[in-house]
Amino acid sequence: MKRTLTFLLMLLMLTGARAQSERKLNVGAKAGFSSATYSVLALRVDGKEITDYTTKSEVSNYFTLFLRYNMGKHYLQTEASYDINHYSVEFPTLQWYQLAKSTDRTVINTNLTSIGVPLIYGYHTHKESFYGMSFYAGPKVNFVLLSQSNNNYKNVTQDAIVEHIPPVLLSVVMGYGINIRNLFFDFNFQIGINQVSHGFITKHGVVTMDHNDIVFKRRRNDICFSAGFMF
Repeated sequence: MKRTLTFLLMLLMLTGARAQSERKLNVGAKAGFSSATYSVLALRVDGKEITDYTTKSEVSNYFTLFLRYNMGKHYLQTEASYDINHYSVEFPTLQWYQLAKSTDRTVINTNLTSIGVPLIYGYHTHKESFYGMSFYAGPKVNFVLLSQSNNNYKNVTQDAIVEHIPPVLLSVVMGYGINIRNLFFDFNFQIGINQVSHGFITKHGVVTMDHNDIVFKRRRNDICFSAGFMF
């Protein structure tokens, strides 16, 4: 009796795995963590170029729902993810402000919350009845939630600095996924295309990327790892 139950259980699992592999359409959810890094293209304060800076990023969480259309070893996938990123750049205030103490540090903190929607093409390098491995890539659009995103500045002389964050950020996603039946693990790298800033409003009321008071041009990149289920 025990052997019979064991056999039936194994048969059910294999049948479920076979049905899973033959489905044209899969839905799923995944959650994980990400770390944002920024490519600094230009950093100037009061017209002085800053070269001695340190970048810091915090590990953030994200949650994703996705839909996958299977075509043999190929598939197309779209997602809707809720992303939160924290990142900062700091440098000695003495570099640009002559009256600063040697211990003073200028800090620029960036907090971005967005809804990400990629369009992904994937290819299974391995696809068996109970496990699979795939490489994928595609463009991604992040719709920034401006009410939940901001930049903070410490030890900057300008009053009422407001940075204009663009409502849409574009990136390219590349990654690798491993699934064991319905459970899968996902690792990807996202390369930013456009800048995370449209310019600044200072006490002078001027909006420009080349304002003499402060210039901070950068692109956002993300390293992400997640686990989830697919049905």
